Amino acid sequence: MLLVTPEEMAVLDRRTIEEAWLPGMVLMEVAGRGALAFFEEVAPGFARRPVAVLCGSGNNAGDGFVIARGLHCRGARVLVVCLRDPAGLSGDARANFEIAERVCVPVRVFEEAGDFDAQFAPVAGAGAVVDAILGTGLKSEVTGLYRRVIEAVNGLSAPVFSVDIPSGLHGASGRPLGAAVRATATATFGYA
Repeated sequence: MLLVTPEEMAVLDRRTIEEAWLPGMVLMEVAGRGALAFFEEVAPGFARRPVAVLCGSGNNAGDGFVIARGLHCRGARVLVVCLRDPAGLSGDARANFEIAERVCVPVRVFEEAGDFDAQFAPVAGAGAVVDAILGTGLKSEVTGLYRRVIEAVNGLSAPVFSVDIPSGLHGASGRPLGAAVRATATATFGYA
């Protein structure tokens, strides 16, 4: 198995976009669909459970929106929980959020000042959780709402499936940066 650093993977992504003329939107679509297929493979019945998809504010969230749309289009019960205002999304992640909205994927935005337990209740009640919060670019300790959500996710009995890397892990060292999701399985793309 070939292991790559986050920096090496970023170079591979950029080269794929620039030299193979494969747009980032296509890469994100393939990644999201591949992750969904992997989750269904490692957890038979995955799409028959109510699924909460936790999304941050970067491209990892974009993969989460693709997964949520795939589940929704199959008739699955899915809820996207955005941990940041989606208005702050950009690029391919923003486009995939807008597509998910257009096909009526249920979305809730977590209000940092709101009642945490009430807002987290739909996640706690899900039959499976998709972690699309933070990706491989994380360089500093996880704090604030993200840390609180990660810690709450780790207290759930439902299986947790991470996209690209469990949120909170440093992409090069694999060490937790304050708090990290303890994933049941993680879908990686191209290389581990």
